[in-house]
Amino acid sequence: MLRVTIDDSGLRQTLTGLVARIERPSQETWDSIGELVINSIHQNFIAGGRPEGWKPTVLGNKPLMGSGALMNSAQVSSQSDVHVEVTVGQGLPYTYIHQFGGTITAKKAPYLKFKMGDQWVSKKSVTIPARRYVRIQDEDRDQILSILSDYIINRNDESGNPIGELNSMETT
Repeated sequence: MLRVTIDDSGLRQTLTGLVARIERPSQETWDSIGELVINSIHQNFIAGGRPEGWKPTVLGNKPLMGSGALMNSAQVSSQSDVHVEVTVGQGLPYTYIHQFGGTITAKKAPYLKFKMGDQWVSKKSVTIPARRYVRIQDEDRDQILSILSDYIINRNDESGNPIGELNSMETT
């Protein structure tokens, strides 16, 4: 008689380790994802909008690149073992109008007054087009999934030790 015996305790240990990894990605994993999102936001600014370009300013300048404050405000603002959060524009009053667009109307005076180039301009209202700088690109989604799958599939625990393996397989 031929008998095959498989000890699956190592396999069970591996599956248990995988479940734990899926439930709680490492701090390094979240760091990598946060860094990827911030770099993507920077690339959106540098490219002048992605995947399609933003509408140029009235003066023909590259939009949202004046002082760089909005672009450079992207930061990891919250992180735990179950998430990472990136914020942009904290403390900048123009954050939302540039992301979503909208019309600014004079409320406390008959006109809005602002400088365009070297001239002062008066307008009752100004419409600012949406320029979605916080936008996750398709390639970013692919990279985030790759970071997560690399972490989950990695066969070592936090100490670098193997999570588990098929312990033995005998033929008798």
